Amino acid sequence: MYTKYDAFGKTEKGNKESNQDSHYPETYPTSSDIFIIADGISAYPKAKLASMEAVKQTEHKLSGFVRNQRGMPEGWLEHAIKHANSEVYKKNCKREPDGRISAVLKLAATTLDVALIDRGSDNLYFGHVGDSRIYVFRDGQLKQLTTDHLMKGHISCEIGGSDKLAGYEIKRVPLAGCNWIFLATDGIYKMLSEKELSNHLSSNDSPRKVLERIVRNAASPVDVAAEHAKEYEITPEHAKIRLSGADNMTGILISRREV
Repeated sequence: MYTKYDAFGKTEKGNKESNQDSHYPETYPTSSDIFIIADGISAYPKAKLASMEAVKQTEHKLSGFVRNQRGMPEGWLEHAIKHANSEVYKKNCKREPDGRISAVLKLAATTLDVALIDRGSDNLYFGHVGDSRIYVFRDGQLKQLTTDHLMKGHISCEIGGSDKLAGYEIKRVPLAGCNWIFLATDGIYKMLSEKELSNHLSSNDSPRKVLERIVRNAASPVDVAAEHAKEYEITPEHAKIRLSGADNMTGILISRREV
């Protein structure tokens, strides 16, 4: 008996003019054990650039550590995330000809979630910045691993907003008994109740089929639309139209099966 992993990633722009999310890998099937999502913060004009750069730089650094196998995964993640923050922060810096920073502008910032699967120890190591999320589904129970970095409705910890990154999360989670690992931007999880998401993850279908159903549900919400209708005293149909495709939707779903 051995543990088999399979994964699928998907991104949709919804009704937004552009898709400010990025993810790694971009093609599936994949042999990678590194999975990354980033949601460019729309208050910054170069949000897409921020998410792309964060994913690129994180994957580059982390892949190097994985190949060399020096140190511990928590340290790899910390170094990779801080490196991504530094590179995105540079996009905000206006420099003089001599290289001195003359101004720091609000141009680029993003969320960032990184999942690293260590097959040898059967552990998940993850890093988290912002308000995207990582979940595990085990024994029929959905568990959110990350803490939303929000304060008064605004993201309190972001990649690129400052030269010093503080408040990020790096943790290890044993995967024994786990069926699914799910990375999602807020365009998905805000449109799904925990019950709906749990129902989707109770399936034994492939990650592609399950994630496609999750994204369809998020694009045309049911439970969340019903709550919205009640709060704003409108019909559920009107609420569904109002919420449908309200944000970019990006997810990576990873299955873990004993075979």
